[in-house]
Amino acid sequence: MGQTLSEPVVEKHSHQGEDSRLAWAVSEMQGWRLTMEDAHAGILSLGDELNGKKTSFFAVYDGHGGSTVAKFAGDTVHGRLAANDYFKKRDWEASLKRAYLETDEDLRANPDFRGDPSGCTAVSTIITPELNIICANAGDSRAVMSVGGEAKPLSFDHKPTSQGETSRIVAAGGFVEFGRVNGNLALSRALGDFDFKQNSNLDPEQQIVTADPDITVHEATPEDEFVVLACDGIWDVLTSQQVIDYVRLAISQEKPLQTICEELLDRCLAPDSDWGGVGCDNMTMMVVALLGDRTKDEWYAWVKGRVERGEPYATPKEFVEPFGQGGNGPRGALMGGQAGGAAGGVPGGILGGALRVGSTDGGISLSFPGSGGAGEDDSEDEGELDLPAIQAALRARMAELEREEAMEGEDGEISGPAQGASITDDADMDDVEDKRIEDVSETEGSTTPKEDALHAATSGASL
Repeated sequence: MGQTLSEPVVEKHSHQGEDSRLAWAVSEMQGWRLTMEDAHAGILSLGDELNGKKTSFFAVYDGHGGSTVAKFAGDTVHGRLAANDYFKKRDWEASLKRAYLETDEDLRANPDFRGDPSGCTAVSTIITPELNIICANAGDSRAVMSVGGEAKPLSFDHKPTSQGETSRIVAAGGFVEFGRVNGNLALSRALGDFDFKQNSNLDPEQQIVTADPDITVHEATPEDEFVVLACDGIWDVLTSQQVIDYVRLAISQEKPLQTICEELLDRCLAPDSDWGGVGCDNMTMMVVALLGDRTKDEWYAWVKGRVERGEPYATPKEFVEPFGQGGNGPRGALMGGQAGGAAGGVPGGILGGALRVGSTDGGISLSFPGSGGAGEDDSEDEGELDLPAIQAALRARMAELEREEAMEGEDGEISGPAQGASITDDADMDDVEDKRIEDVSETEGSTTPKEDALHAATSGASL
């Protein structure tokens, strides 16, 4: 079936640990993909204990094109971090940058990886003895923390269509097509992927694809509750706030952190493989509880009390299933739900209503009348939609239309992709969508606003 299995692998591999400051758990699941390409690291002490104080490290690595680079990163980055001089000087930002770039250099120099086409994203956090959090990110895995129940981003997705990323790619001799680096890679920073790092006249930070991380620093506050690190298999289905809401609600129900991770993976798994890749990816999710001076039981009681009182942020009392009819994920966005996976809100369904396309300073704007998100006044002017949710729902609809056309082929023959072939792979879907746009243009001579929007969304246009 191309890039997906006939049935998902739902067996999970989970780990957990704790000390007097932190408790953490992680779970990973292969899902619909042919192989598992994710890796992770959870290190409560990097070996720098001084007067009983520890520096901790947590990371998620999302592989693509194979698992070898991700597994190497999972075994190597934290060792490189603890060994470099910047770390010993407590220069956390410089130490993380060096750890990423040196791991990339190790991969390039290792003969075992010569000719290996794979790469991986990397999102990691150092948690200092004072519970300050320093986050490094290369790619589209993500770290988010709950500050009083509100989602605070610790990382920012590196997508080829982002202005700064596009500028570097083009300056290095590359291009962005269909929202991908050289029409191929859907993210713009990664470990490995050496086919995109061949310009000997440029520094590692200037290559078409670079392992150079963006770094953020969060200074500890009394409102800090927990951190979530996860690959895009989670973030393609749910927003950062939805994940924080889910974890917070589950903590208030006194569920173990490992169970919380495992159950959310199940909820992010697509019911079938026809969702254009949404809910069909490998999934890894890690939760790190910031205990501080509390015991784990005291921390659970503290978060539970805050959730029950609705303070300081009112967490929803129930979680709407992402793939349920009218839910808060891709199916809800497509069929008429109240929120879209990566978008803030998509009332009315992405393929219903008066979808319009227009120009903005940032590129192309897609909108519905009265499409304000939760808590917004629907009587206001039309609200703008986030491109990832639009693409997800359009891909799902295109897959459905393709199946319908196949069933209607002449003499029982299948039109479009060959019988038995999967069209859930992004590259295959791009071909299908581009062909459909061409067919519409040829038969009608002109396109409707909805068709223009379809072309804009599936071509990777940025909002």
